[in-house]
Amino acid sequence: MLESFQSFVHRTAENMGVDVQEAWPTPAKSYKIATYIDGSTRIKSEVKLNMYERNVQLVNLRSVDALILFDTIRAALPQGVNLTAHEHKVEYFEERWIPDPFINSLRDELSEGQEKLAAEKEKRQEATAAKAARKQAALLKSLQGEDDD
Repeated sequence: MLESFQSFVHRTAENMGVDVQEAWPTPAKSYKIATYIDGSTRIKSEVKLNMYERNVQLVNLRSVDALILFDTIRAALPQGVNLTAHEHKVEYFEERWIPDPFINSLRDELSEGQEKLAAEKEKRQEATAAKAARKQAALLKSLQGEDDD
């Protein structure tokens, strides 16, 4: 059901002239749902609930087209399926992958390296600015010295 609705959303967007950049599933999220006996804290029954998610990333969506597209999708929304729309962020894209500690450590190292490079670049710019200020002061002093003669 979810796969066919995802393809429906994809086709509908493309038929309206909206660019679909990518579509992907994310791993299921599992929840344990409990119902309780009336007026008690004792559990009546427990159910394992799996929540599945499909994503369709749209690009160049005009506001005029967005209203029509979302109304069409909402009208065709099957029972038990929720629709959410939000701006694309890297975190949403990364949810589709199972976390890998090795890759995460590499990302951390890269970000630390980039921070160090940015700090070094800032130091070099400050040193260059100080050097330019000293040169300008020396030039000004030499020009003032010539005017005194």
